[in-house]
Amino acid sequence: MNSTPHWHVTLARSVERKLARLAPKDQRLILEALDTLRTNPKDADLKRLSGYLTGARLRAGNWRLLLDMEPEQRAIFVCALERRTTTTYRKR
Repeated sequence: MNSTPHWHVTLARSVERKLARLAPKDQRLILEALDTLRTNPKDADLKRLSGYLTGARLRAGNWRLLLDMEPEQRAIFVCALERRTTTTYRKR
């Protein structure tokens, strides 16, 4: 039995709206990735983003979730959900 507390994952409103508009197959894929992230970020396909102190990306198929992580509070804020393209990681 794993007694490690889960991480708290919060989605930006824009991420919630975009997720609701996706095909059910893509929604399932992203929600499964978020569940893995919530239970154990080390098992998720997570990568730190260069140039960001707390930024990371979570890969879910052709989708990328851009995150801010606060390890001390075990909190993750999902700031963006983007389809993987050549411009996904450019600063806006």
